[in-house]
Amino acid sequence: MVYSSENNIFSKEVSRKAEIYYQRIAYGLGYGRHSGFWTWDNSVKIFIYHDRDSYLKASGQPEWSQGSADYKNKTISSCEGSTSLIGSVLPHEIAHLIFKYSMEFKDNVPIWLDEGVAQWEESDAARHELLTKAKELYEKDTLLSIKGILRLNIKFIDKNGKRFYFRTVRTKEGALGIVVLSPDVLINTYYIKSGALVGYLIGFYGNDRFKDLCQRICNN
Repeated sequence: MVYSSENNIFSKEVSRKAEIYYQRIAYGLGYGRHSGFWTWDNSVKIFIYHDRDSYLKASGQPEWSQGSADYKNKTISSCEGSTSLIGSVLPHEIAHLIFKYSMEFKDNVPIWLDEGVAQWEESDAARHELLTKAKELYEKDTLLSIKGILRLNIKFIDKNGKRFYFRTVRTKEGALGIVVLSPDVLINTYYIKSGALVGYLIGFYGNDRFKDLCQRICNN
């Protein structure tokens, strides 16, 4: 169900796309309507704010956020000014909700795993772009190491801050290296690495075994 201050046509399109995304993402992750997650009486609520300032104030998200999901209340929030709402923000946040639901809303779901699933499930085009960027970072020896993303909590990073971050990388030759990244580059690199890693794990294990792997990770 979509709640918007004005644009009824836009709201209907968001609702239509949300249904399509749900079908694709839920079944892709091994969860269908039999779970009762997206039934009429138990549906996700999508709030579309009139402008970006209203969205940020209501959601409490960082300035760079384009959308957000409240897992336990099953809501998605964004704004009409978000040019990427329908194409990427909406499937990204729906993927967050479905994945957190599948993990029984555990508080110990690693951020890289949660964000990686959401990145990977946005669209086929997004996957292609994600892997292309990951390859570019790898060629430049600037792709974050697995340990690097496991230890990083991007929620505490100010994208517009002045601080620079030192992070470990693994070079093509297998050596350990260090890169110095600005906050915005670090956040983007984190998302790329997380999404590419999830894509690799799904491709290697398959959807069902990947789901089991996620359960084991979150139960530890």
